[in-house]
Amino acid sequence: MNYDEQIFIPVTTMQQRFTGNDRILQIVVHASTVEAVPKAIEEVKAVIRKRHRNEDGFFRIFEVHSGTSSLLKISTVIKIALGSIAGFSLLVGGIGIMNMMLVAVAERTREIGLCKALGAKNSDILLQFLTESVNLCCIGGLLGVGLGVFVGKGMAYLAVRIVKIVPEWSAVFSPQWILISVVFSAGLGICFGLYPAIKAMRLSPIEALRAE
Repeated sequence: MNYDEQIFIPVTTMQQRFTGNDRILQIVVHASTVEAVPKAIEEVKAVIRKRHRNEDGFFRIFEVHSGTSSLLKISTVIKIALGSIAGFSLLVGGIGIMNMMLVAVAERTREIGLCKALGAKNSDILLQFLTESVNLCCIGGLLGVGLGVFVGKGMAYLAVRIVKIVPEWSAVFSPQWILISVVFSAGLGICFGLYPAIKAMRLSPIEALRAE
C-alpha cells in the first residue's frame, strides 16, 4: 500500500488551502480486520518515518483495540464485583428463608403430628414444606423482577432528562433472563427449604401431638 500518494499529498494540499500550513494533527487509519491492526500500525510507522527522515519523537500512534481491551477488563472486574454482591445477597436471603421455615416447623409441630395421625405420609409433609419454601422464593423473585424493571425504566428516564444530548435511553429487559431468575429463585427455595422440610418429615406423631 502506497500511503505517500494516497494519504499525505491530498491531506497536505487540504491543510495548505484551508489552514495555511501543512501540519497534520490527526490521521485515522482503518484496518480491514482486527488481526491486520498490528501490520497496519507498522506500515503507518514506516511511511511516517520515511517522510520525516526516520524520526520517531514527533508522532504518537493510538490503537483503539488496546483501549477496548482495557474497557473489557474493567467491565469484567465490575461483573465479578456485582456477581459477588448478588451471590452474597442470595446466600443471606436463602438463610433467611431457611430460618423462616424452621420457625414455621416449630410453630406447627402439633399440626404436623395431627396430619401424620390422620394418615399423612412423610413425603406429603416434605412436599408441603418444600412447596411453601418455593412459593416464598418465587414471590420474592417476582417482586425483585418488578423492582428491577421499575428501577431500570426510572434510571433510563432520569438519564434522558439529565443528559440532554441523548434523545432516548431505552431500558432493555430479556424475558429469557427474567424466566431464569424466577426458576433460580425456585431452586433456591428447594435448596434452603429442604432441611426444614426434612426436619418436619422426621417428627414423631406422638411427640408432635404432645408439643404445646
